[in-house]
Amino acid sequence: MSKQPAAVIGVGQTHHRAQRKDVSMAGLCREAIDRALLDADMTLDDIDAIVVGKAPDLFEGVMMPELFLAEALGAAGKPLLRVHTAGSVGGSTAIVASSLVQAGVHKRVLTVAYEKQSESNAMWALSVPVPFNMPVHAGAGGYFCAGMDLKTANEKPPSDSFESGEFDPSVIKGLLKGFRLTKPLVAAVEGPAIAGGTEILQGTDIRVAGESAKFGVAEARWSLYPMGGPAVRLPRQIPYTVAAELLLTGRTLMAAEAKELGLIGHVVPDGSALEKAREIADMIAANGPLAVQAILKTMRDSEGKHEEECWADDAKVGAAVFSSDDAKEGPRAFLEKRKPEFQGR
Repeated sequence: MSKQPAAVIGVGQTHHRAQRKDVSMAGLCREAIDRALLDADMTLDDIDAIVVGKAPDLFEGVMMPELFLAEALGAAGKPLLRVHTAGSVGGSTAIVASSLVQAGVHKRVLTVAYEKQSESNAMWALSVPVPFNMPVHAGAGGYFCAGMDLKTANEKPPSDSFESGEFDPSVIKGLLKGFRLTKPLVAAVEGPAIAGGTEILQGTDIRVAGESAKFGVAEARWSLYPMGGPAVRLPRQIPYTVAAELLLTGRTLMAAEAKELGLIGHVVPDGSALEKAREIADMIAANGPLAVQAILKTMRDSEGKHEEECWADDAKVGAAVFSSDDAKEGPRAFLEKRKPEFQGR
């Protein structure tokens, strides 16, 4: 099938506020659709198919939202395709839609992409374990993560799940507590990273923040315990007295102060944290994966130990890397003046 040209002929977006209590999720989608159709000088009768993209269903508490929203999307009686994304909603959905046009399957495709970011409780923007080579954690909608949804916590106290045994607070994978990836994790922070955001940050290895990023552990202000691990991790990562002040007062700090304390490694202009994080991730990903993972393992396993306790494990891990095929490929590529082709074995 020959490749057909594809173009965007109309765009529309909802009116953005922290909360929209005047309209439902279906209404929000239709609001954007109506604006896009107006911009394109079209109606729904002109549309051949609909592609809708969003992040995992549990975020809105509605399974198969493409069916729930079918009428609002104008999809009744038309082909409807769902794109399941995890942070790249707009781009991924647009690519699928343009492919349908380029392949000649449909002539006019309405593309709808949305995510729930209404109360800034963007913890769900993170996905672990991740399926790709170099994890980069970034939030969404101008927030890295603003922590627990206190409104929901008021309606259903977390203590209920503790007492019932349905939730084990010693392992919280979304906050990287009691769970660590075997690969380096790079954080890109834009906007607030309060409470859960700072807790997630402490489980990462390399941290980049926009200059307006804000950090802090505010739980004590509301008589809550920071269950994501900062009472353990923060005093190990920054000076004890500063950690004690932040944890006990609940005060926040901006990116410049966080870098000065060593909580983050880079401060960049707002909007460029993800770009810088990807740059660092690409540099790491170009290295031998076995060496990278072994170095990271030793860094983590030796934390808090006297160095004399670490040498035996250090030698064992290092010897395994030197025995790998990649350890032979690296020097060979250097001598042959080419880029090494590591296989992870």
